[in-house]
Amino acid sequence: MGTRVWKFVALAAVLGLLPTVGGCFYAAVGAAAVGTYAYVKGDLEQTVQAKPEQVVAATQKAFTSLKYVLVSKEADATGGKVSGKSVDNTDVTVKATSVGANATKISVRFGTFGDEAKSRILMDEITKNL
Repeated sequence: MGTRVWKFVALAAVLGLLPTVGGCFYAAVGAAAVGTYAYVKGDLEQTVQAKPEQVVAATQKAFTSLKYVLVSKEADATGGKVSGKSVDNTDVTVKATSVGANATKISVRFGTFGDEAKSRILMDEITKNL
């Protein structure tokens, strides 16, 4: 058989094994994504190495340093949410969702449609406080 055929066979074998390694494969991919930003439909998202309670505390500190008004906050082991108003009176929502033993997905949204630039400033301030 030619080299091209062997490459195809090897690829098919690897793809065939993916369902059997399931959680391990996806955990490895998720771990590699920690620290990267994604701006999706108005939400800026990032996964960090912290617990949801730590993210909520860091968000509260970020709100104080950026002079945002804290409206509400809640947190437990599975997630949390911080709501407030920015300096220009725009609604700000930060959600923390546990995605592993010590990993949390942070989602930041400004207003109804989102504001990527403001979200990045807040996200940077949150991660700085972790």
